[in-house]
Amino acid sequence: MGGLEDVAKREEAMEERSAENGSLATTSQRTDQDLPDGTCLESNKTPTAEDCPQPSNSRNKISKVVPGPDGEITHNRKTVKKTRKFMVDGREMSVTTSKVINDSDSKGDQMRSVRRQELHALKLLQKEEQREYTQLDQRLQQQREQMFRHIEQEMTSKKKYYDGELERVERQYRQQSERMEAEHTVRLRDEAHRLKAQQERETSRRGAALRADPREEQRFMQKQQQELNEALQRAVQDHKRKVASMEWEITAKSQQLKRARESVIWELEQRHLQEKYHLFKQQVKEQYSLQRQQLIKRHSKDKERASRFHQTLLEEQRTLQVQERAQLQRSQRAETKARLAQYKLDLRAQGLSGPEQRQHLTQFVSEEESRQKQERQSLQQTHEAQLNELQEQCDGNIAELQQIQNEKLQLLVDREKKKIRGLEDEHTLELNEWRDKLACRKEVLEEDLARRRREKDGARRRASEPESRNTSRRPRFLNSISFS
Repeated sequence: MGGLEDVAKREEAMEERSAENGSLATTSQRTDQDLPDGTCLESNKTPTAEDCPQPSNSRNKISKVVPGPDGEITHNRKTVKKTRKFMVDGREMSVTTSKVINDSDSKGDQMRSVRRQELHALKLLQKEEQREYTQLDQRLQQQREQMFRHIEQEMTSKKKYYDGELERVERQYRQQSERMEAEHTVRLRDEAHRLKAQQERETSRRGAALRADPREEQRFMQKQQQELNEALQRAVQDHKRKVASMEWEITAKSQQLKRARESVIWELEQRHLQEKYHLFKQQVKEQYSLQRQQLIKRHSKDKERASRFHQTLLEEQRTLQVQERAQLQRSQRAETKARLAQYKLDLRAQGLSGPEQRQHLTQFVSEEESRQKQERQSLQQTHEAQLNELQEQCDGNIAELQQIQNEKLQLLVDREKKKIRGLEDEHTLELNEWRDKLACRKEVLEEDLARRRREKDGARRRASEPESRNTSRRPRFLNSISFS
């Protein structure tokens, strides 16, 4: 009995020493890792300025350690001291504030810090998105202005070209008309001189016979005058036919140029409508492409944030499980000590021999180890189930987030299609209205050209009516011809 008691006592002493060494090692390790420079660690004592020197304008974190229920040392709170120095009326003043922070407060501060970082990143992302959208809007505005300038320049260039051609035709008509009139006047004068000379030769050849008969002489003179008038009238009519032909040719060329001018303008208008539609459609695609890129970037940030949050949850769960396993081990050790001590007392009370006690102790220790192993396995299975459940929840959250993001992207695609359909409908309506107006413009153009042809034909007919009514009368412009 005495040897068994000595063995039990030695086992208890070894277990207590190992537990104390492990606790002290844990305390030393956590102290070296957790405490910053300028802090002090004491048991059940709040450090003061005398114990630990406090630097100015710095934060001093003091970890307080207290013994746990099983003799281990745990960190459950921190005291943060902050010293601020400032000048008041030329004197240096200092204010020291202290705050006790528990683990929950530290976790809350960490969450708030993470949230501030996320808000800061979100503001930066919003600024970047606004800058990209502003740059795109300026570029699209420049494209629209450039397109409208190009349309105006091209239309002005075509109109200027055809207006110049019409002026050239009109100028050519005036020059040719003046030249024909001058040539006609010269030719008419020459013809009149020739006919007059011929008539004078005929008169001089028959002069004696005509002077004998005054009546014959008068008829002969009238006949010569009539022949002269008819010859000159034929020349005038021939000249008018040439002028009319020239005028008709110039009129046809002028009307052809006007039709070509209007046709080119109509073609340009139709092409400009198409160019405007394609440009606006391309700009809508670029706008929604930028929105899609920005939305995808935001979704990526959201996924990263969700992944970090889930990773934090998993890490916290694992840390909690580690603490639970450690707590289980500590409680099992304490419970084993208590049960072993009680069992030894029971064995002593039964008065068993030393070998029997050792046998019973061995069996008891074996049973305790089996029971503790079952408890650890049960806890391990519970932890695995908790991790699996939490992982499934995280995966479900990610899947739900992905579905929401896909719905947002699809909504953006639907809005883009709707915007493009609206542009197509607007372009179709504008094109139909332009075609309806084009038919009216063609009718107005043809009516105007026909009216101008009728006016010129009427002017030519009115100019030729006096001669057709009295062909025997001498033309008025013959009075100005001198035969001398």
